[in-house]
Formats: sequence, C-alpha cells, structure tokens
Amino acid sequence: MNRLFVALKLPDEVIENIVSMRDSINPEVASDFRWEEKNKLHLTLKFLGDTEEEKNGNVIKILSQVTSSYSRISLEYDRFGFFMPRIFWFGLRAENALFELVKDINNDLEILGFQKENRNFKPHITLLRIKRNLSGEFVSAFRNFQVPGRKFYASEVALMKSKLLSGGSVYSEIERFNLT
Repeated sequence: MNRLFVALKLPDEVIENIVSMRDSINPEVASDFRWEEKNKLHLTLKFLGDTEEEKNGNVIKILSQVTSSYSRISLEYDRFGFFMPRIFWFGLRAENALFELVKDINNDLEILGFQKENRNFKPHITLLRIKRNLSGEFVSAFRNFQVPGRKFYASEVALMKSKLLSGGSVYSEIERFNLT
C-alpha cells in the first residue's frame, strides 16, 4: 500500500518567496514550531490515501490523459489563513482551469474506486500543522498581513507518495505530468 496524492508543483521561486514572506512576518516562530519543509510545499489537487501498488499504473494512465488537455495554470497570491484548529495555510487565487482540472481528476479517478471530494476545492499550500494552541499575536499577524499581488504559472502535476515516519512525512514523486 502506498499513501498517494496528486499535487500541482509550484515554481521554486514562488516557494522561496512565500517562505520568505512567512518568515518576515514572524521570524521567532520558526524555532517554536516545525514548519513544513520547502521541498514538501505544493498544492494538493486530490488526496488518494492508501492505495494498492497495483493501481499505480492505472492512476498514472488516467492522470496522463487528464493533464494532456490542460495548459499551464495561472495563479495569484491571495492570503494567509487557518483551517482551525489544525492547519495554517497560504491561499491562492486561480483561474477556472484549475477548478476544471480538479473536477476532471475527481471524475476520472472515481472509475478506479477513489471517492469524489464533496468539499469545495480551496487552492492552498499547507505551511504548518498545528499541534498546540497558537498565540493570538501569531494568528493576528498573519490574518492582517497584506499579501502583495503576484501572478505566476504552474505547469506540472505530480503523483506523489507520502510515507509517514516518526519525525513526520516524507514525500517522493512517482510520476510527473507537464501541462503544455
């Protein structure tokens, strides 16, 4: 069994910029919490969960077909936010093509027995998994921060494997798909 998810890969300079913004708002917090590592920052399009390894080929085939009809996706910085009580994230605004891509991935993977996501898709990058209460100052500093508008493009989707270890999860890429 593999723990799988489908991710939109973000350009390295975008990740660097988001991390830099995060650290400039509250640099002390880096010693108090364990931020998600830069190499783990991505936009999850679909969480597949525990999956039999025999299904990998079919998942890759479907993702290859779905992504072949999409070109690069335009995104824009939005804001920092919280899914209380456990997730601190950086939100993105996206063109309709991203929502269509997510819908197509959901529909096409349902054939293999993966359940469709019923919640509305909210494009975000998880920055911190919260294990204890955050101070009011921490929450306010990020909620009140005016994120500068910045547009960028993402042009790669990846099928990722997540291995849970005692020190946290480790991600590895199984297959990458270019949005042309």
